[in-house]
Amino acid sequence: MTGGNVVKIGKRLESWKEIAAFFDRDERTVHRWEKELGMPVYRLPGFKGRVYAFSDELALWSRTPRTSAAEPATEPEPAQPQPEPARAEPQRPANSATRRLVILGLAAGALLAVMAAIGLLRGTRRSGGVVRAIAVLPLANLSGDAAQDYFADGMTDELTTELARISSLSVVSRTSVQQY
Repeated sequence: MTGGNVVKIGKRLESWKEIAAFFDRDERTVHRWEKELGMPVYRLPGFKGRVYAFSDELALWSRTPRTSAAEPATEPEPAQPQPEPARAEPQRPANSATRRLVILGLAAGALLAVMAAIGLLRGTRRSGGVVRAIAVLPLANLSGDAAQDYFADGMTDELTTELARISSLSVVSRTSVQQY
């Protein structure tokens, strides 16, 4: 109250959700407006994250001209219940998809190498030649992500271990193969 006049402050909006509903926007937008454009929002002392605002102040704030195109230029109409639009599934970053493809490729390559080794053992008996030793060259990390180097090394070790289980086959040690 100022000079006997009553100042109308409107309805008190008790949360970010209510403030966003007043503008018919999402909460991230009103957070940004408060930070970047000075939207009048009050914080409750002693309660982290608790806010409130008055509808009349927000309406007045939204009518004031600003320089940014991302801000409200007119008074918002009161929010009316509307069906929510169907939201698309959030897309994963391209590096995640690439990483999965590389992992699948490496796993498929290891499987093919094991199958080829088994096929060589069976095939050589028919052709007369016998494979007595095999060397597993290190698999390369083609993802470009240095954090995935351990995966390529692990696949190489796993392939070497599986081939070493074949009793008629001698597997050359990893240190001997590193020079190639």
